[in-house]
Amino acid sequence: MARLLKSKGITEYIKAEEMIKNKYPEVEFKILGSPGSDPDAVDMEYVNQAVKDGVIVYPRRVDDVKSYIAQSSVYVLPSYYREETIMFLSPSKRFPKVFCSDLNYAS
Repeated sequence: MARLLKSKGITEYIKAEEMIKNKYPEVEFKILGSPGSDPDAVDMEYVNQAVKDGVIVYPRRVDDVKSYIAQSSVYVLPSYYREETIMFLSPSKRFPKVFCSDLNYAS
């Protein structure tokens, strides 16, 4: 759930999904969010190709985010900004395990 921006790590997230999908083809990854409209936007041809290749499911922006979260076993919020991720996930009771990385890419 995010605008599809490079600075949010969407490209790296899709690449990680490709690696996982190769090993576990039954896993389904969904990306929710609106395409970005600024220079930081992810190339939608890249996203559409990932959909075509079966790497991701992309329902675009949805109004009922809660139903997607309820269907999930893992929630990933790609971001280079640690504070944004921590603020969102800290109160989460739905997902007791949080996977984080420390990729100091923020400029």
